[in-house]
Amino acid sequence: MDLPNPTAASPLSKPPKSRARMLLLLAALLALGVHTLLTCCTGSGIPFLGHPRKPHPHPPSSTHMHWAPCGAPGQEGFDCGRLEVPLVWTDPTDNRTASIFLSRYRATAPKSERLGTLFINPGGPGGSGSGATFRFGKQLGDLFQNKYDVVGFDPRGINHTTPRIECFASPAEEDAFFAGTISGELATRRRGTGTWCVFFSAFLSSLILLPLSLSPSPPLPSPVPDRPAAREVLLAQIRRSSAETSALADLCFARSGEEGLAHVGTASVVRDIVRLADVLDGEGSLINFAGFSYGTIVGTYLVSMFPERVGRVLLDGVVNPEEWALHNTEDWFFTDFSATDRVFAGFASHCHRAGPSSCALAREEDRGARDVERRVDGLLERLWENPMPGWAAKRPGVLGQGMVREHIFSALYAPRRWRGLAKQLDAAVRGDAVPILNATLPPLSLNTTAVPSTSSAITAVQCVDTPPYAPHALPTPEDLTDLTIAVTRNTSRRFGSDAVGGECRFWSGRVPEAERWTGPFNVSLPLLGGGGEKGERRKVLVVGNTADPITPLINAQAVHALLPSSSVLLTQNGLGHCSLAQASLCTGRVMRAYFLRGELPALGTVCEVDEEVFPGEGPSPGEKVGGLVGGAEEEEMLRLLVELGEGVGEFVGKVRGGRGRGRW
Repeated sequence: MDLPNPTAASPLSKPPKSRARMLLLLAALLALGVHTLLTCCTGSGIPFLGHPRKPHPHPPSSTHMHWAPCGAPGQEGFDCGRLEVPLVWTDPTDNRTASIFLSRYRATAPKSERLGTLFINPGGPGGSGSGATFRFGKQLGDLFQNKYDVVGFDPRGINHTTPRIECFASPAEEDAFFAGTISGELATRRRGTGTWCVFFSAFLSSLILLPLSLSPSPPLPSPVPDRPAAREVLLAQIRRSSAETSALADLCFARSGEEGLAHVGTASVVRDIVRLADVLDGEGSLINFAGFSYGTIVGTYLVSMFPERVGRVLLDGVVNPEEWALHNTEDWFFTDFSATDRVFAGFASHCHRAGPSSCALAREEDRGARDVERRVDGLLERLWENPMPGWAAKRPGVLGQGMVREHIFSALYAPRRWRGLAKQLDAAVRGDAVPILNATLPPLSLNTTAVPSTSSAITAVQCVDTPPYAPHALPTPEDLTDLTIAVTRNTSRRFGSDAVGGECRFWSGRVPEAERWTGPFNVSLPLLGGGGEKGERRKVLVVGNTADPITPLINAQAVHALLPSSSVLLTQNGLGHCSLAQASLCTGRVMRAYFLRGELPALGTVCEVDEEVFPGEGPSPGEKVGGLVGGAEEEEMLRLLVELGEGVGEFVGKVRGGRGRGRW
């Protein structure tokens, strides 16, 4: 894949040979056991259509686009293309452009039955929409009887869209930077095709070695007392991570500059969608959209900025737009983590009910789910005092409490991973660190010429969208330490130490965004024309799980309250991040009826799930679903929902940045 020409002024654009040799040597030494965080991916089978980093003088934005077949060998029905849009939508005299990269899965229904374009955003910020099309566009198209062209695009700064947000010259330089940092102790991302990986902007995130006993209620059987020394450990790590975060911000600004960082906000992305719809479906056409996780922010911005353009919009795994736009990232955690421990309790409960034959963490002598929870708590407490060596891992290293806790948190997004999680935790309980180390530590990159990632886009977008700090109001390490302890005590006992935030204090005021949308978000959509009842409005479908580890149901309820006459809330009685984390025939039918016929569920509808969390030994969940339903049509839909959920999960199931992790 070709790399766009780096900014000539960047001091990191072309490392000298001596520097490249140094990076190779350092990366090789790091492979002996130093732990790093950052790696990322560039998409699945998507050709890079080169575009200069600096646009030509006075280039016109596109009014049409050309699709070309693309995809990996064996992938049929996919096209790729680019569309030029104004870089600065709010300044008509600015002739610079951004080049938006798109992919689509073509509709195959008869032309007379087709319903236009369905835009998707898989989360982030930083998720590659073009990669999402390749990963689950076909499944989404099949769910809606192939009546839509499913179109994903890389938002500004991300993946193949230019200008790109880059902070390093190569993956090797990226890995070299993070080696030895606090974040380098925790690896949460994978290289690979078709997988979106996000970046911890708040570096230390859950690595913080905060003893569980710092949370006084409920008490834990723990040898670690509640002591002031724990706060000092936490404060020292936050101080160090603050310096690392500041250094990363400097690297990003040095390499990407004003052009790459100033115009990546969600408001600009929404205006890009409107232009894309004008080009693909006709000027003024209604816009159909499915947003997952952070993609629901894109959706709510679309609804509030262009209510007259709203067609059929799905918001699944909902983020509260008022919280996002009006509060800084460190203020989000009391909401974000409000259901996280409930999801963990669900993991323990399902594990206990399945028993040792299906859940390796369960024991025959267990009396209830609390025994499973105590087993995990005991492991975390032991690792607080004595990290566990893992010399036989693919990357030999040391397993610490923070790494285990972060690994658990990441898995809470996706119940389909819980069987594997139970085996890994059971191994650690028995003294074997290797399974978790192998699952969390990616290989180090030695490549000094590959395309650098755009993983810091998550920080850039959040810091453009959220309020700028007043110079006298920047949060200090002491402030962030107190906040982390408060979230641990009051919101999430096991995962509250992820609540750090504050990374935008190193971005605030350095690059002003051309447009930051702050609402209002309580809009009324236009009345339906023709077939609807008199006075009936277009409506958004809002979906929330009863136990979501990062976008709790209260967010979906808040968005529905903002759009009381213009939305319907569907609650799924399930676990995980976004409804597709567990397949539900009820939810699938609602989504299909909405996107095909505009039909919506009755007020107060609650859908149950149809996919087991811990199936019996043997077939995978996707192969097991036939035993859960009655007819072939239901079996086919459930199988499709499992496949769709697995695809979406590869994007929204990555640990997030900014708020602590990728919602995302």
